[in-house]
Amino acid sequence: THSVTAWATFGNLVQQGDNRCNDPDGDKYAAGNEWKNLCTGSSEIDIKLDAYASDFWYYAHLLDQFSLLTVKPLCSTPSWEQNYLYGCDFPKTSTSCASENSNSFTSPGDVVFTTRMTELTNAVNNGNSLLRNGDSQLLTDMVTSDAAAGQLKNSLITASPYLSDRVMISALTEKPTPLPAGHVKEVVIANSPVTEPVMDIVNNLGLPPGIKKQIDAVQVGVSAREKLEKEIAYNEAQINQLNNFAVDYYYTNGDSTQAMSILNTSDNYEDKKLLSEIYLSDNDFAACADALVEVLNTAESEKVEDAVAYYEYMTILINLAEQNKTIFELTQEQEQAIRTIASGNTATAFSALAVLETVFDEQFEYPVLKFNTATVRSLKVNNNTLSTNNVYYNSNEFNLYPNPASDNIVFEYNASNYAGSIIEIYDNISRKVFEHTLTGNDNKIVIKTKELENGVYHYVVKDNNVIVYQNQFVIIK
Repeated sequence: THSVTAWATFGNLVQQGDNRCNDPDGDKYAAGNEWKNLCTGSSEIDIKLDAYASDFWYYAHLLDQFSLLTVKPLCSTPSWEQNYLYGCDFPKTSTSCASENSNSFTSPGDVVFTTRMTELTNAVNNGNSLLRNGDSQLLTDMVTSDAAAGQLKNSLITASPYLSDRVMISALTEKPTPLPAGHVKEVVIANSPVTEPVMDIVNNLGLPPGIKKQIDAVQVGVSAREKLEKEIAYNEAQINQLNNFAVDYYYTNGDSTQAMSILNTSDNYEDKKLLSEIYLSDNDFAACADALVEVLNTAESEKVEDAVAYYEYMTILINLAEQNKTIFELTQEQEQAIRTIASGNTATAFSALAVLETVFDEQFEYPVLKFNTATVRSLKVNNNTLSTNNVYYNSNEFNLYPNPASDNIVFEYNASNYAGSIIEIYDNISRKVFEHTLTGNDNKIVIKTKELENGVYHYVVKDNNVIVYQNQFVIIK
């Protein structure tokens, strides 16, 4: 209907359909959702977007099977419709929206399966390589070292149109000798439309009116970087589907070892949650606890709140299982913790609500929430690793514990090799919360975390302003 919001959002929505919907076989790639009535007025709302869901892409059929406009959410947020709603040429048919992988292979060993996995993996790796080039520490180092304007401009253009906000803002505000207006114009236009924070800076640079007019003219549509990020998210979601198929296949055929191997090597957040649940069901509590740490470590910024809630929820279940108790034997402290989790706006809150309903026969009105199942690898601050995998170099030179932490953490390092290096810690929105120069007098420092909030933190070690190590830790109090 259109009388009420048919689809309110919380956080990030999963992309509906795919930009291949206009390929020769593209019918199945368009979104198949339908509204009961035609959109007839501006006061009606199909999809109401909050401030955090502006990058929700929707590929809709041109018409439904009766040649009516019930498949395009035309009574939605106008700015969203303009930038993110795409009409596909194909009308909906009786075979529309078929699963892309339906009956196309029968086992993970099929050529179709392995070929598709290779194609998707290569696409993700190539896409992430472009994003990393656009967020390269080398570019910001050129800015702060006041490289020649022409040299810097050429390097920025080479990484375009995928420059990150971090690099763009640095180039516009941190160069001791500012870039000439003409260079600014080339870089900004090459990466347009730019984000609001970048545009705010551009508006305050005092550029000549002619140049400013040219920049303003291209601030429409969706940037190449944003499109690429969504393509990567879609491809990673497809990889996750293939992995899920493989895990299900191996479990169904009694090969739990192979299934667990897939989950163990995956860096997908949901896979780590599933792995912890399997270990719990097998009463392998130590392995379950280790998997929960991986849940925290693989959580991207938008999943941190859920990861912390999930960690606390599963820890309660582990404690009960270790004592051969059930959820009907919760202590008062555990019950209160469950209620706190249930009151949150996370996926884990639903599990906590289910416990309260089961144990205490309480009834709840479940909110309508959509959660993004495609894991997107965020670009962490000062990220210049050379691989899309979570590989941390020089790992034998550094150690941080405990992880998760509550009060203090200890950071150990090889003093003979890294005296004079700097450790920097950033929160999940890239604010620097700690910095310390390592000395040769000791091989460890104690970092007080009393003032830090719960969440995932990223830290880097720099030697002569070059990152030699990076990793992350979690604080739960």
